[in-house]
Amino acid sequence: DCLSGAPTDCDDGKVCTTDSCLTISGCKHVDVADDTLCGEAQYGRCLSGVCEGHDCPPGYAAVDIDVGGKAAKACAATGPVWGRRPNTPSGVYTIKTLGGDEVVSDSQTGLMWQRTPYLPAGKLGFAAAIQACDQLAFADYDDWRLPSVLELASLTDYSIAKSQAAIDPTTFPGTLQLAYWTATTSAADAKRAFVLAAGWGFLILNDKGGQNLVRCVRTQSTVSVPIQRFAWEPGGQTAVDSWTKLHWQRATNGAAISWTKAGSYCAGLYLGGTGWRLPTSRELNGLIDYASSGPATDAAVFPGSPGGMLWTSTIRADWNTYAWYVHFGTGQHGAETKVSDYEIAVRCVHDP
Repeated sequence: DCLSGAPTDCDDGKVCTTDSCLTISGCKHVDVADDTLCGEAQYGRCLSGVCEGHDCPPGYAAVDIDVGGKAAKACAATGPVWGRRPNTPSGVYTIKTLGGDEVVSDSQTGLMWQRTPYLPAGKLGFAAAIQACDQLAFADYDDWRLPSVLELASLTDYSIAKSQAAIDPTTFPGTLQLAYWTATTSAADAKRAFVLAAGWGFLILNDKGGQNLVRCVRTQSTVSVPIQRFAWEPGGQTAVDSWTKLHWQRATNGAAISWTKAGSYCAGLYLGGTGWRLPTSRELNGLIDYASSGPATDAAVFPGSPGGMLWTSTIRADWNTYAWYVHFGTGQHGAETKVSDYEIAVRCVHDP
């Protein structure tokens, strides 16, 4: 006890008590006032010295987890998932001919794609693009639709150079190096929607009055995933993604640094252990919440996230002096020079 000269021995590990060492009787634990906020992001309430309820934000559930052999509470989020897709998709596509039309099935996402883009009218406006896919009867199916930004971005192959579209040319022939509409509207500006610039793989925002190409998609099968996605120990510095199994640094490094320094920062990071690294473009983009902006990510899981760019480890195939970034203010995706002093922030990731 604390009388032996170690007052820290009085810490009972409970957030709803105050601990002190009395020189005569030793440790003393006093319950804090009932209804005092406690727990992760102050979502719980103290009651008789115990953090009860651990109320989580809307869309979250309080779950019991094991941390070093001790029971703890965590908030877990729910939402869609794309799995741990590599920068170069391979072994996931199957080409089929149905009703005289060619389609491509993706075993990882459960999606079916038009093998060649929808081109009867060339480029279309945003509203016309949605209508064209909704009214499409193709390959014996009539439930086609315009893909979301994550769906269309799942086709990007980051190993392909700029001389051709950054989508597998064998699986998807005839893909032009132009912009393709997605059905995802900007959370910050309802007049703009995301497009995939197929020539580079950029995800950028375009005015809905503009004209772009279209590739329609349909849901072929539902990919089975856990209901709860992110979980984190209350007050913890990392979050676990139950869908990809990746461990994420909840905060960023807190400063803008060069791409080279970003890699060194992650390599030297110690959060429960070593082995941290820069995330790939696909991994980092998977944290974007396209229903939010500034930052476009889950603020409960990643508190204090900057509404700006974060580095990835993925290098542009056609220009190896540039590396990809993800913009957490808008959800856009681009590249910046990695050989100069151009500086942006970083959030590290750890493999399972």
